[in-house]
Amino acid sequence: MRHDFLKTAFCCTATILLLTGCATQNNGLLRGDVIGFSEGVTTSYNAKKGLFKNWSRQSDPFDLMKNEDIEKMKRYIGNDIPRGSNTSAYYAMEVACDRIKYIRQHVTKNDKQTKYYIFLITDGLDNNSTYAAKEDYQTLVPIKAENYPDRVQKKLESAMGTSKNLFEVYPMLYEGEDIKAIKTENNLSDEEYKNFIKNKMECFRYSSNGAAPELIMQNDFKKLFSAMRDRFISSAYEFKIPKSYIGRKIKMKFVSKKGDTGELTGDFNKRGMYYVIENIEVTGMTFNKDKSLFVKDDGMTLMSLRERYGDDKSNVFFRMEELSKDGKAFVVGTGKNDVKQFYEDNGLWITNSEYNSEQFLNMDTYFILVVDGSKSLDGQKGQDTDFTKEIKMATDIIDLIINPK
Repeated sequence: MRHDFLKTAFCCTATILLLTGCATQNNGLLRGDVIGFSEGVTTSYNAKKGLFKNWSRQSDPFDLMKNEDIEKMKRYIGNDIPRGSNTSAYYAMEVACDRIKYIRQHVTKNDKQTKYYIFLITDGLDNNSTYAAKEDYQTLVPIKAENYPDRVQKKLESAMGTSKNLFEVYPMLYEGEDIKAIKTENNLSDEEYKNFIKNKMECFRYSSNGAAPELIMQNDFKKLFSAMRDRFISSAYEFKIPKSYIGRKIKMKFVSKKGDTGELTGDFNKRGMYYVIENIEVTGMTFNKDKSLFVKDDGMTLMSLRERYGDDKSNVFFRMEELSKDGKAFVVGTGKNDVKQFYEDNGLWITNSEYNSEQFLNMDTYFILVVDGSKSLDGQKGQDTDFTKEIKMATDIIDLIINPK
């Protein structure tokens, strides 16, 4: 959907992690929670159980601007994820949606630039949510198992209310023994197996802005984390322009981690309260103009973000969504020469030698880790270490969000 300029100006969503360079600036809000599930569902925060839990006060999320809270969140993951023989993933996701709605209303106070994420890690398909939800009074009457996926999707869709904030779910499935057994026992072809899993996990996919992240499935936790990281951190790229360049044509040159090159050029101007790059041209790469609320004029104008990086009042910040080349993510490199900026002077391109390719971590973020504690992660003999590997991956996600690399 296209938005006119003023509507866009007041409805911009917060940015995804920003991936330029070496230094990191931390400003704003960065909070997180953990929800564990197996036979039932537990939370790292205190909240009443039941359908009306959001009517009562809940404890605050972990404040990841504080080292002690980072350690508390990691300890919770390591010590308090419930272990059991069943999987209540649908119910856990429903609880996560309720918590996000609570945080949006009572903690971030409907701030338009806060972004929200759920990271779901599981090794199996749901088989217990109907019972677990009824036991915790999340539902007044039992829900048929076949109806729970639709209930999850409706919860995801309603979590933001009328707000335009970015809210995305990253569903991750570890392909362990239980999942592999489905293919073997039913003599499924590779295609039939993939389609079955995809259909079963479809209800967990969601994005409030554009295409929802695809299911990530791997048979190794390191590969699972790597695939999630590449998809998550390459979602957007942000750069800055000095305000002193108003009225000039500017050029940004990028080099990807694979060595591909791309450029963006345009006229840097100011419209009312906001700065813009007009008549933009992009070569060597593409970015998703339809998904971004910062793009207008049929993709010819890129609008600035609000100024929100501490004391840096001399620069203006812009964002490009989903950089890609030939259908694959264009992940901008972090080397000293991977980003260069130029301005035009009397027909000549002059290098901005003062440009530092800094890495900005926008802290206007709230996320929930939804972590599976089912004993299937221990293997048929109870001796596998997959649960330990899953816990390690969950804590790695925390580190990734705090310090993307």
